Amino acid sequence: MNVLALDTTLGACSVAVAVDGRVVAADCRPLRRGHAEALAPMIARALDEAGLAAPRLERIGVTVGPGTFTGQRVGLAMAHGMGLANQTPLVGITTLEALAASARAAAPPALVAAAIDVRRGDYYYQCFDDGAPSVEESPEPRIGPLDRVIEALNEVRAKAPDRPLLLAGSGAPALIAAVDWPGEAPLPGPTYPEAADFIDLIARRPPADGLPGPLYLRPPDARLPDTPAP
Repeated sequence: MNVLALDTTLGACSVAVAVDGRVVAADCRPLRRGHAEALAPMIARALDEAGLAAPRLERIGVTVGPGTFTGQRVGLAMAHGMGLANQTPLVGITTLEALAASARAAAPPALVAAAIDVRRGDYYYQCFDDGAPSVEESPEPRIGPLDRVIEALNEVRAKAPDRPLLLAGSGAPALIAAVDWPGEAPLPGPTYPEAADFIDLIARRPPADGLPGPLYLRPPDARLPDTPAP
């Protein structure tokens, strides 16, 4: 299967192309802004490196959030446009799932907590158990203060206390500092996902019914023109 994966939801712009389960082209660039300008050329170079034209893609995957208002929409708009133009099935995954995949890429199977610091004392978070039959059985992504993130993390750890723990996302340092870890504390993992790490998840997940939309866990600070405040 020919698969394209995209992420623009956080502090990077990332693309990857896989052919028959093997990543053949990938690019990931840390960016605070400018995702819209960077994404199309990065996709074009990745497809060229893979020797594929866009119509030959059999699946396009994109992170839907949570993340920055503009970043979420940049990736989704590109995925929607390419999918509609080429009749390519689309798959959406959460940014937290993608972060967990990037954490696992450098470590053995483990319990994984992905947490994104969204300021105002809140965190987007999602915990995963690699021992579960599928990632779909993990709790849904949520938003809450640090003590709620720790509570969710402890629930997962209680099921498998002897398994290694991976932390990912910008909230990892706060988690490490706030918890009285038995033994050695886990190290923080990646702060943004890389498309090459979650493209296999895209290939295995059934396509969405219709177009994937942005996942907002709280009303965005930015709004489209003529959009009333929540």
